[in-house]
Amino acid sequence: MTAKKRPAMKDVAAEAGVSVATASRSLAGAGVDPATRKRVEEAAARLNYRRDLVAQSLRTGRTRTVGMVIRDLMNPLFANIAQGVERRLALDDIALIVSDAAGDAARESALVDNFAQRRVDGLILALVDEASSELPAEDRPVVLIDRRVDGRPVNRVVSDHRSGVRAGVERLIGLGHERFAMLVGTDEIRPMRERRCSFEEALDRAGIVDRTVLCLDNDYDAATAAAQRLLDTPDRPTAVVCGGLLFTIGLYRALHQLGLKRESGLDVLGCDTNIALRLLEPAAHFVARDPFLMGATAAELLLGAIDGDEPREVVLPTELLVPPHH
Repeated sequence: MTAKKRPAMKDVAAEAGVSVATASRSLAGAGVDPATRKRVEEAAARLNYRRDLVAQSLRTGRTRTVGMVIRDLMNPLFANIAQGVERRLALDDIALIVSDAAGDAARESALVDNFAQRRVDGLILALVDEASSELPAEDRPVVLIDRRVDGRPVNRVVSDHRSGVRAGVERLIGLGHERFAMLVGTDEIRPMRERRCSFEEALDRAGIVDRTVLCLDNDYDAATAAAQRLLDTPDRPTAVVCGGLLFTIGLYRALHQLGLKRESGLDVLGCDTNIALRLLEPAAHFVARDPFLMGATAAELLLGAIDGDEPREVVLPTELLVPPHH
């Protein structure tokens, strides 16, 4: 049995009664009047026409794919960022391929090289380590997610962590807290540096010296163990700031294991949040940002870079969420 021949652009053109060039422009959405475009699209649907993306990439030099390498898929924040990237790229009929560096800079480098070999049109990177991670060759448009690196200028979308953490710590000070602690990642990435610096600056301005800063691996098991040690003492802090989602999860896990409830007098300020965390007790303050918007903005910057726009930085706001009845 002979396989049915796949319809080609010339078949769509014949079905719609237009030239091949007009059919091609119509399906690309470029420079054709609406009535003609509608006729071509209906003809393509009747024939079950599908574009040959491989052939198209050979003609245009573009694969209509974007690679995204993220630091750690275990962090729920990155799923929301990737969703924002994918939704924006889909509007331009561009596919997103996501890979997980799993916190390993060597693995990250190999993934970036792999994407380059696949000739993706651009890359969106949430780097493992700003100091040791390497950017791809300059012929590859790049957008960094909340990272800053030395070297060539690249597009960046970053969050205003300092303002959010400062507002949160000042609120806790206003509630009367004088013994503080922070669970935070190491300074190898921008969000952790910004949050830690803002925490310490706010306490310095208030003249509060009773503080503990624990710099940890970005891992909720490490955060749980550190929080248990921190809280299982008579002079435990009365306010704890968590420098990321996984640290907040680890802290609440420790609270549960130690049997500490609202009556303990502990207040929590978490950086980043989701629906589940906002249901936990004791209710926490959160420095929130919009990860979907961050992803969509990164995609927008990358599309501009692919078209030749100059690199720029977009700073997105954070917001302090105060628990109800607090």
